[in-house]
Amino acid sequence: MGLVLRGPPQGFWDTHRSRSIRLPDGSAEAPNTQREAGTDVPDDFSRAVWTRLAEKVLTETLGLRRRQSVVIASGTQSLPAAERLMMEALRLGIRPVLLRVPDWSFHYPKNGKRPSYGVAFSRPEIAALAASDGFVFIPVALDDEARWEKLPSAERRAWNDRDWTFIRVLASHSIKAVDFLPGLVNPESARSFDIDFKTWQKECIRASSIAASQLRKSARPLLRPLLTGKRLTITHPNGTHLELGLCGNSPIVDDGMVDAQDLAIGRYWTVFPGGQVVVALDGRTAEGCIVSNRPTHHPNGSLSEARWTFRKGRLVKYDFGKGRRMFEREYRLAGRERNRPAIFEVGLNPRIHDLPPVEDQERGVCSLLIGHNDDYGGRIQGMFRHTAILRGGSVLVDDTPLIRAGRW
Repeated sequence: MGLVLRGPPQGFWDTHRSRSIRLPDGSAEAPNTQREAGTDVPDDFSRAVWTRLAEKVLTETLGLRRRQSVVIASGTQSLPAAERLMMEALRLGIRPVLLRVPDWSFHYPKNGKRPSYGVAFSRPEIAALAASDGFVFIPVALDDEARWEKLPSAERRAWNDRDWTFIRVLASHSIKAVDFLPGLVNPESARSFDIDFKTWQKECIRASSIAASQLRKSARPLLRPLLTGKRLTITHPNGTHLELGLCGNSPIVDDGMVDAQDLAIGRYWTVFPGGQVVVALDGRTAEGCIVSNRPTHHPNGSLSEARWTFRKGRLVKYDFGKGRRMFEREYRLAGRERNRPAIFEVGLNPRIHDLPPVEDQERGVCSLLIGHNDDYGGRIQGMFRHTAILRGGSVLVDDTPLIRAGRW
């Protein structure tokens, strides 16, 4: 259940009269504030930065033009960012619709009782999306993961089905969509991820400044081998030696844009900032072990030093330096997809180092995902997915070097 608002957000005209802007971190700034001379990439979300980010995601990522419309979906934590994005859309002549989507915990209070009204989106909400030219989703940090996992599986499935309703609408109408990660970067989310807000903010701005053309150029040497190869071998001096099976699925370059080529292969959704090559695995071939040396941050915790051992195409043993209990909570609730090698990724973005939740986009890192891969052309269905990230790894495709110690 949500509320659809059309037109300028509350306070828009007051903002112009007062000559100040309320930013996502809660601070106020005069609209004419300039960044320091000689600084190529600013360190914080000034008005000038938000103007550039909004223009890039609306006009480049989604390719929107004047008089077209965009639906901006936001939860509680990200409402300031949604309103800021909405104001920039209006300045560009794009007609925004703000879809207020209460977080799941709003519908499931602490007494655990199921809401009598259900959680499905209403027909007006679905109609607003179906009539739009673009969709921006601003993610939120799941603020009470333990309580979420205690919900009956039917309730969690109903909530996920709710999200799939929007995904089906986007696909059936070929509406371009994007996860706008700068909107997630705020002090409250930083506390959930247990990271420094200022550092997170600076890295997100830097990562967002990379041109999509640069990411596509970086990906070119990887594409044909991953398309035509049959066997993938990942090695690293830390003990990683894992053989995986490719199956002829076209690798996808997630460059932070949705263009005609993406739509032609059924890809209508991207992440901003972008930067990775993704290919679905056959899900049947996996022999050996991968030992991650990069953490993955999650709300209420992080996972590090994952050690996954595979035999005959299945995960048979796992361990973590940190986060094993958190992983096991999700693992116990998952279906049979939880043991399957699903996706192989290579990061492309040279300005990402430790940027939740896209740590796997750091240039040169290789990632293995277990779980489902049907959203990338694979055959494994389900809801479970986890990632092991390896920096400095080497990759062979059919005994031919593809990546040497994180370089190509």
